[in-house]
Amino acid sequence: MRALAQLAVDAVHSTLGTSATFTPSGGSAVDVKVIDRQPDPVLGALNSTQHRQSGRLLEIRRAAVAADPAEGDTVLIGTVSYRVRSAKPADPDGLTFELDCVPER
Repeated sequence: MRALAQLAVDAVHSTLGTSATFTPSGGSAVDVKVIDRQPDPVLGALNSTQHRQSGRLLEIRRAAVAADPAEGDTVLIGTVSYRVRSAKPADPDGLTFELDCVPER
């Protein structure tokens, strides 16, 4: 079953992914595909909408990187570089990671 899930993850990232460059802290850069999405909004007072954060949530395949993503890694999308603020498994099988990223200044 895990092999089938891996095939599905690979197909989704290959088809829908955005090209990016992932660089682990102290490591070498690697070209990857990420699923790029804005953070979920959080409802504020009086039904106003506030964004939870100014960054991005990126999903990356575990198989695309040499080690688990971690705080301090960077992801380059186009000309914008993002610093990984946190990383956690995005699925029960550990096939993908969700990266909470903020633009580097």
